[in-house]
Amino acid sequence: MYFGALCAAALLTFLVGLAWFAARHCSLASSLSAALQQLRHWTATHHLHLLQRASFDAYLVGIPAGILILGFLLVLDRVSLSRDHPSLKIIRRIADGTFALYLFHLPIFLLFAAYIPYNRASSWQKLSIFAATIAIAVAIAIPLDLLKRWLRATAPRSLHLTQPSA
Repeated sequence: MYFGALCAAALLTFLVGLAWFAARHCSLASSLSAALQQLRHWTATHHLHLLQRASFDAYLVGIPAGILILGFLLVLDRVSLSRDHPSLKIIRRIADGTFALYLFHLPIFLLFAAYIPYNRASSWQKLSIFAATIAIAVAIAIPLDLLKRWLRATAPRSLHLTQPSA
């Protein structure tokens, strides 16, 4: 039910965007451009600035994409996998790596910049540095996870924190 409504909303947004695109390339383009300029001025004077932060094209892509992601999440919420499924273990390992990536991406980038000579104008070399950073973050996720579990187990005892009794 929700997925159908979300797909309908995404389709409606797409059709409105398609109409906007068609109007942009026909004789009505000048009148619509003036209307958009008035809308942009009104949002700026009322401190809404939505059309100044991103173009209408960005909203045209972003809104349906967000609706589709939400729809897929609702569909996937109904899918159940056993905890022993191989793909679930891989996904869990990658998801655990995101915390390490969040913590260590900047230090890893700084280490690469300081100690590894690479051409900063080369897209391929920058992509390989980026991929190496992600790989390192996923690799250090395992020891970081063990440290996190050990701290969770020992911190309450060492800080003399007690669990509330039921």
